[in-house]
Parts: sequence; C-alpha cells; structure tokens
Amino acid sequence: MRVLSLLALAAWCLSVAEVRGQDAAAPAAGPIRLFIDCNNTPCDSDFFRTEITFVDHVRDRQTADVHLLMTGQSTGSGGREITFSFFGQGRFMGQDRTLKETFVVASSQDDVRRGMVRVMSLGLVPYVLGTPSAERLRLTIQAPRATTAASA
Repeated sequence: MRVLSLLALAAWCLSVAEVRGQDAAAPAAGPIRLFIDCNNTPCDSDFFRTEITFVDHVRDRQTADVHLLMTGQSTGSGGREITFSFFGQGRFMGQDRTLKETFVVASSQDDVRRGMVRVMSLGLVPYVLGTPSAERLRLTIQAPRATTAASA
C-alpha cells in the first residue's frame, strides 16, 4: 500500500513539474523557506534542520513559503498517528496538501523522528520541483520487505 502511495505521489509530482515547466511567467526563486509547527507530537527541530537540508528553515511563519503543521493523536493500539499539513504561502499560495503516518507503539524515538523526516521530505517535493534545489533531489524506492509464510 505504501509503495503504491509513493508511486502515486511521484507521478503527481512529475505532472506538476511538467505543468510548471510550461509556465514561463513563474520564475524559480531560491530554496523553499520552511516553518515547522508541532502540536501534540514530538518535535526535534535540530534533527529536522540537520536532516532536511534542501530547504531553508525559518523561525517566523510569516516569512515561510511552506508552513508545515504536524499534529499527533493516539491510535487505538497505543501507537501514534501524525498528520502532516503543508500550507503553501506566498509563491505557493493555494498549494496545500496533507499526509499521514502511523507509528506503532514499539517504535523507538529515533524511528519516529526518522519516519517524520521521510514524510516531511516527501511532502516538500512538489514545492521544491520548481526551484534550483530540484536538481539535488533523487528518488529511491526500497524493495518490499520479505514476508514469511507465517506472516502472509
């Protein structure tokens, strides 16, 4: 299911890039300015800044191109569901999207924050496509985990 979601996101991103490539009136500016806002969810700002290097992190929401609001809630199994709401501002006004990720109760803090970086990075791709930072992006798809007869 996740592989299909990733493929759908990649296809959508490529279609956005084609449309933007045809719009000569919208010049590509510098790197995306990102403001991260956490609500009821773990927020390791320093880790996010060191891992997501293809954007400029800003401390003032008003100066950001993208306002990322992350909200969390407990799941019935004791895990955590985090909603990543991306709000385009300025040159990206009206380009909003939402992604969700669920972390199981057994996830370590490091697994959660690395998973959060993965989802944040995926959500930022459509914004980055029209900027010079797009040249630094690479798409990597991991092979599905092997399943055993007992888990199948």
